[in-house]
Amino acid sequence: MYNDDTKKTSPLGGTRMKVPDDVAELLSKIYQKKVVLFIGNGATVDAGGPKTKGLVTTIKDAFPDAVYRDDDFIHTCTDVLETTRTSKRELEEVVKKQLFDLKPGSFHTELPRHIWRAVFTTNYDDLIEQGYRSVKDRVQNLDPIFGDRGHITLGDSENLKLFKLMGCIVSQHPDAGLVLMTRPQ
Repeated sequence: MYNDDTKKTSPLGGTRMKVPDDVAELLSKIYQKKVVLFIGNGATVDAGGPKTKGLVTTIKDAFPDAVYRDDDFIHTCTDVLETTRTSKRELEEVVKKQLFDLKPGSFHTELPRHIWRAVFTTNYDDLIEQGYRSVKDRVQNLDPIFGDRGHITLGDSENLKLFKLMGCIVSQHPDAGLVLMTRPQ
């Protein structure tokens, strides 16, 4: 089913288009600032970073003596730390080498041009932060959150809360803190 009202205005500017009702509803909620984003590994891949499977392979190649139960990223990290004498710092360095020199992709530079209620990410990289820094005409400033700050209000139209759920392995931000890589953490 299509929404005829979407022919009159385009949520993307420029081209007028007819879109399915569910897409029109989503676009409407975005422009009403009622949408939060949840960003995972696909955003890193857009910038030339490894897929999760590739990162797991890199870890397994770097620590061949570990006993691995499967190809899950968190399990792989846990297995390295529990079945070898590898330190968490050594494991983080292997992951960091895969993410350190990445530059924002088109996805990361498009995000700052829209108002979001909040963004949540499980990614260890700082591509979202780089994307916001690189876009001078961004519509919100980024406020990265790495840990528990107590009560946080969402929906500030000037300052976007970026929840780094797993930490940030490449950030120089003073609050970057703990990087979560294992189940016990």
